[in-house]
Amino acid sequence: MYAHLVYLIAGHILSGHDVSDGGLVTCVLEMAFGGHCGIQVDIAHRNSKDSIEVLFSEEVGWVLEIDSANIQKVLSEFKKSKVPVFPIGVSTGFGPSSKIEVSVNGKMEVDAQMVDLYQLWEETSWQLEKRQANPSSVTQEHKSLRTRSGPEYRFSFEPMTLKISKALNHGMLS
Repeated sequence: MYAHLVYLIAGHILSGHDVSDGGLVTCVLEMAFGGHCGIQVDIAHRNSKDSIEVLFSEEVGWVLEIDSANIQKVLSEFKKSKVPVFPIGVSTGFGPSSKIEVSVNGKMEVDAQMVDLYQLWEETSWQLEKRQANPSSVTQEHKSLRTRSGPEYRFSFEPMTLKISKALNHGMLS
């Protein structure tokens, strides 16, 4: 069933991340840092009024980024396959000054610039790196987070020509 679902939504998933260590908030923040973008998330949670529990519970799950043109199709496929699915937000903006906004049941819990949170996230690594490499180079790299732009990706092939059916036929996604 899940291999069939993966086949049906192939090409509609822009990015994804597992919800595990650190919980849902860690997952969406890591996605924002990796994408060098902002996010606007509102988690509607019926079973808990405790935002900390909702944001940091380490549970099995995935956050998938879907192109807005395909969101209804993807939601429909998950629901048809009886896989619980909940839209929680959108990516917004691009670059270091992008906003990170995370709410639980409409109550704002995180409201900051992406780069500020990213620098906090990198702080421990930065401190360790200063002990292992040239401290001025490490400091320069750390400061560059504020002006860094995202990478430009170029493919030497057309990505959509790689068919997921090849993997299905070889039993790799069962």
